[in-house]
Amino acid sequence: SFVFGNAHRNVVSWSPHGRFLCLAGFGNLAGGMSFWDRNKQKLVNNGCMENASGSLRAESAVVGHDWSPSSRWFLCSTCSPRMNVDNGVRLFRYNGQAVSTLPWNNENYLPDRLLQACFLPATPTVYPDRAQSPPPEGFSESTATSTTPIAAAAAPKPAGRYVPP
Repeated sequence: SFVFGNAHRNVVSWSPHGRFLCLAGFGNLAGGMSFWDRNKQKLVNNGCMENASGSLRAESAVVGHDWSPSSRWFLCSTCSPRMNVDNGVRLFRYNGQAVSTLPWNNENYLPDRLLQACFLPATPTVYPDRAQSPPPEGFSESTATSTTPIAAAAAPKPAGRYVPP
């Protein structure tokens, strides 16, 4: 047996090749995500921007999610009619690294609502199963903690004592 740790999760999403797994808390949960490599039985989102509990955040209420046919990309979307504000798509790599945020401005598009976001399907033989990409030079898992500059900048600063107005 294998334990993924304790976290509030309501989504288990396998990549098309079955190598990567996203465990997430979407909808009414806080949007935390963790990405795992099934073959190595290891958490692969080390070095990415994380919150205090060590999981990635989607930063908005996620309504839809999908893996690319190549198993290399994961998207999270906030769509109408469930959510009518902050509609858009956020794209992540298989290791949880945020790649792009595509906001949806209702005034620029017809129809004026984002109803769904997904990847176009492909037959399983189009994209071969690939292992993780090698980490960048100088990268080590011991340095991929919350002390990275990105995570340090995103860490909440302790608030002072509350003084009512």
